[in-house]
Amino acid sequence: MSYLRQINEHLESTRELTIQQLNNLILELDRAAQPLTHQGIAHTVLGYMMSARLKGEDPSFVDGVARAERLKANQEWLYVDPAVKVAPPPPPVKQSKADAAPVKSKRDLAREIYDGLEDKSKANVIRVLMERLQTSQAGAQTYYYGCTDVREGSGPKEAPVKDEKPANTAPSKKMQAQALFDAAPDKSKDAIVALLMHELKLSVAGASTYYYSCTGAQRRK
Repeated sequence: MSYLRQINEHLESTRELTIQQLNNLILELDRAAQPLTHQGIAHTVLGYMMSARLKGEDPSFVDGVARAERLKANQEWLYVDPAVKVAPPPPPVKQSKADAAPVKSKRDLAREIYDGLEDKSKANVIRVLMERLQTSQAGAQTYYYGCTDVREGSGPKEAPVKDEKPANTAPSKKMQAQALFDAAPDKSKDAIVALLMHELKLSVAGASTYYYSCTGAQRRK
């Protein structure tokens, strides 16, 4: 399993974990870690620490927090609490039609950059977007997926073809992991992690993440 696939799987599987579950995973990676109280920061710190582990490095809580704080300073909108009311922006300064010029969003600029590139591989697009838009790797990756979705979805839609094969309705890995957890007689962490690794072909990190997700779902029942 490639490094990028493992870290993307890890980030996706930890997105719905509670702050306590995130802190537990962080503590497993660095016993010197301190409890975090911000859900978004904790998720980002865990991502940086797991990335270091997958690269064969020693995960550092202090380094993860520092990098998460830098990301928050550059991309503060990623960490806005939806429950917090944000004051409305001041009214725009009136301009004459002659002086007014359309302001392009970063998403529009990203699309223009993407369309102008000959090499549209993911790695090259993300590198160019980081350089030209002065954005983080996470932000550039988000714009990359936005560009590819728009490109693939453009143009007139074809009429549906009759007698098509039914869509794939196979359960997700998360659903499979929950089913295996519910049916397992031994719900200790070691037993569940070993079971998930064997049945779902997961890495140790991925199986451990699904274990915490399953225990959280179990408590909510």
